[in-house]
Amino acid sequence: AGMASAPSSNAAVAATAGSAARSGPGPSPASEAPSNSHDTHRSNRPCSARSLPYQPARLGSSVFYGVHHDDDTKTPLPTLLDTISTQRYLSVAKDKLSVKYVGKGNHTQDFGAIRSDFPCPQRCALYYYEMTIVDAGVRGCIAFGLCDGNFPLNRPPGLEPRSYAYHGEDGRKFSDSERGESYGPGFTTGDVVGCGLLCGSREVFFTKNGTHLGVAFTAVCAGLFPTVSLHSANEAVALNFGAEPFKFDVISLMASVRDAHRAEVCRQPLPAASVRALVRDYLLHYTYSDTLEVFDSTSDSAHAPSLSNGVKRDGKNGHDGVVARPHSPDAMDTDSPAPNSPHQNGCSRADDAAIGSMSLRQRQMLRQLVLKGDIAAALDACEECFPGMLARHEEVHFLLHSQAFIELILQRKPLDAISYAQRHLAEHRASADEGRRAALHALLSLLAYAEPWRPEVPVSHLATNAQRERVADALNNAVLKDLGASAQSGIERLLRQLVALC
Repeated sequence: AGMASAPSSNAAVAATAGSAARSGPGPSPASEAPSNSHDTHRSNRPCSARSLPYQPARLGSSVFYGVHHDDDTKTPLPTLLDTISTQRYLSVAKDKLSVKYVGKGNHTQDFGAIRSDFPCPQRCALYYYEMTIVDAGVRGCIAFGLCDGNFPLNRPPGLEPRSYAYHGEDGRKFSDSERGESYGPGFTTGDVVGCGLLCGSREVFFTKNGTHLGVAFTAVCAGLFPTVSLHSANEAVALNFGAEPFKFDVISLMASVRDAHRAEVCRQPLPAASVRALVRDYLLHYTYSDTLEVFDSTSDSAHAPSLSNGVKRDGKNGHDGVVARPHSPDAMDTDSPAPNSPHQNGCSRADDAAIGSMSLRQRQMLRQLVLKGDIAAALDACEECFPGMLARHEEVHFLLHSQAFIELILQRKPLDAISYAQRHLAEHRASADEGRRAALHALLSLLAYAEPWRPEVPVSHLATNAQRERVADALNNAVLKDLGASAQSGIERLLRQLVALC
C-alpha cells in the first residue's frame, strides 16, 4: 500500500490490500536472450486526491489523507453522508459531512441515524474514520460505529443485530443489545472519536482524542457502513472520512498490522518442492522451453511436483521465443484463483500445466511473431491455431491491430498506417470503453511525430520494444485463458495473495 498526498504522518483512512501484483516476479532466465523488443445525487465536493479508488460522479482534490493500494481501483470508499434516507429529525449541511439534531428527542422513537454513502471496503487491512462532537446537545445521546445496510435509521447503532457502536452518554459499547457493556469514557463537546475496522481479523476498535481504547468487537459481519445517531436537542457532529488529517495515528497502527501479517507469512514453511513447482510453472507459462528442459534435467527435479508433461522445443529455430520482461502489468488484468485451489472454470493447477504444455509451441510462435513486429502473420497464425479466440478477447484483438499500426509508423509508412487504422481501428472511436478511446487517441497521435520513438515524445512508449512485449504477454495470456487455463502463472497468483496479506 502507498500513501496518497498526505503531508501529515497521522492521516489515513483505508489501507487497501489489492488483488494483484503490478509487476512481474522477476527478470527472464539468463539462457534466453532479451527481445528487441452510484448515483446522480452524490455531491461534487472535492474529497479525494487519488484517481483511485472509484468514486462515482465526483471530482478529486489536491490532498487526500489516506492510504490506498494501486490495484483496488474499483472499490468505492465512504466519503460523504447518504442524504437520500435522512431521518426527519436530522439536518445535514451542504458539505454532507456535518449533521445536526433538530427534533426534541422526547420519545424513544425520535432517534435520527444516518450512514455513509458507501460501506467500508472489503479488501482492506484497515478502515478508519472519525467524528468531531461539535455540540453534545442537551443530553449527549450520540452514538456512532458501524452497521449493515439493513439497519433501521430510527434506532441508535448497537441495539440491532449486525451493528456495533460506542455511545457517548455513558461510554458503553453496544452490539445487538439494549444494555451494552462497559468499554471506555464518554465523549462530549470538542471530543474527537474514531472507529476502526481491522478487516483481516474482523475486529472493531474505537479511539478518543487520538487514544486507542482497545478492541470492542470481534468476528463482526461484512458490508458495514459508518453510522451515527443523535437523540437530543442541538446535538451536532462532523464526520471525517479522510479529507482532513485524523487525530489518531492510523499510519503507525497500519504499520504494526502489516508487520504482524508479514511475520505470520514468513512463519509459514515453503517446501523446496513447492518452490521448484512454482518455478517450473512460470517457465512453462511464459514459454521458456530451453530453460525448462535444463530445469527438468537436473537431478532434483525428479522430486518436484509434475506440473506438465511432453514439453517440446521449437524445432524450427532451436531456441525459445521469449522476452526480457515476461509479464507487463497491463497485459491481462484478470483475477485468478489461488495456486492450490480449483479455478472457477473447473480447471486445476495440473490442468493449467497440461494446457500450457500442449499449447507451448503455438504460444512460442505467436510470441516470436509479435516480438519481430510481424503482426499480420501473428493474426493469421492465431486464427489458424486457435479459431475464434480473438473474437472472444476483443481487447487483445484491439492490441494486435494497434501494434500493426505502430509497426507501419516505425517503418515510416504513415499513409499505409492511416489506411490500416481506417479499416481496423475506426470502429473503436465510438467504444463505450473510455480507456479504449484514450488508447486509440494516443495511438493516432504517433502520426504527428517524424520520430515518435524519441524520449521527448509523449507517446514514445508505444514505439518501444516494451510495447511489443506487452502485446505478446497479452496474447499469451489470452490463449491460455481461452483454453481454460489461468491467465497468470502460479508464482504471480501467489504474489497477489502476498500483496493482499502484506
